[in-house]
Amino acid sequence: MVNNYVSRLLERRLKKGGRILLYGRRKTGKTTLVRKALGDWNYFYVNLDGSFYDSESDVSFSWTQFKRILEKEENIIIDEFHRAPDNFFAFIHAGRGPKNLVLITSTLHYFRKFVEGGEAPLLGLFLPIMVPLLRPVELLAHFKPRTKEEFEKLVLYQEPWAVGKSLESILLSALDFSTSLIHSAFTEEGITIGERYFHILQAVAIGKYRPSEISSYLFSHNLLPKDNPALIMKYLDNLVRTGFLERIEVFGTKKHLYRHSSPVVELAFYLNGKYAFYEIGRSANFGLKVLKERIPYFMERFIERLLVDLFGGRSAKVFEPEIDVLLLEFRKPKVVAEVKWREKLSVENVKRVETKLASFNAKRKILIVPYSEEIPETDLEVWDINTMVRKARTSISRDIRI
Repeated sequence: MVNNYVSRLLERRLKKGGRILLYGRRKTGKTTLVRKALGDWNYFYVNLDGSFYDSESDVSFSWTQFKRILEKEENIIIDEFHRAPDNFFAFIHAGRGPKNLVLITSTLHYFRKFVEGGEAPLLGLFLPIMVPLLRPVELLAHFKPRTKEEFEKLVLYQEPWAVGKSLESILLSALDFSTSLIHSAFTEEGITIGERYFHILQAVAIGKYRPSEISSYLFSHNLLPKDNPALIMKYLDNLVRTGFLERIEVFGTKKHLYRHSSPVVELAFYLNGKYAFYEIGRSANFGLKVLKERIPYFMERFIERLLVDLFGGRSAKVFEPEIDVLLLEFRKPKVVAEVKWREKLSVENVKRVETKLASFNAKRKILIVPYSEEIPETDLEVWDINTMVRKARTSISRDIRI
């Protein structure tokens, strides 16, 4: 369960065969997913020099040698395909090669030159599928948590490498994982990484969501010549391109906020930015205490992603009134929700939530709590752990039958 968990929906799609292009940030389980689903296919990895490596035989092939394999074999997987020589793309563009071919890349932007635009050699030839972090709907359906503590672990399990590990183990390795991931992703995308990127990630982790706030943070650390948001926009764009930050619209305005995509990466930068956790070697118990305090915040984001899984729409932020989850369909509210994970709700608390959500003309108005039997009577939809697990399992079962 720990190392073999992969997306059931993507596994099923892969087994149908055809020409598929999987892309996504590093460490999202793409290679594990493909090799588990297509264990009898021929797997090759493209080295930095453009040669094709067969791990089973421990042999690397030149393009001339590999072309013969493409012409002879039926089912082939090529990992980090974007490193392949131009001859490979010309070969595929000409309609040659196996009909069952899966390409994998750990870039989120660079690879698009092969599939978008009039001169793209792979345009229209492959079904592109993004492999994100593990989806809340699949985590809930797979692990079926019964208690608040079991549910909370799934927040960090969105990072595939963290699945099954203890909270202490995840905490202690989070910064090393994050910095290694950032360096490898930026190298693959051809972006030179510097100190400003790490300070931006730290600023966002500690609550500086607006470009003006991030700019002020960098200026205060002597990383900008002046406090000007325009000076950091290319850095923010690169962090969004590489999948480390999300750009979220502010409802009813033309403004945007930035936030972390990965809860584990965010936790690492929060611990270091707020408490110098890794720099001064604070104890794991201290880190666990901080994580416990941050869980309600992480839970809001996890629930938001779950509701996107279930209902569709796109996430937005709203401040008047400030609510935990807002999903839009086109420009109109579709789902609004409040997440009350730690509080014991009184009748007055529930009435305040009702009043807040009533200000939105949304199809669904939901109150999320760990255990619904503790909640006073309300006209809102009340979802608890059991509700969310049940809806996740129903959604997965329905999707798998398609």
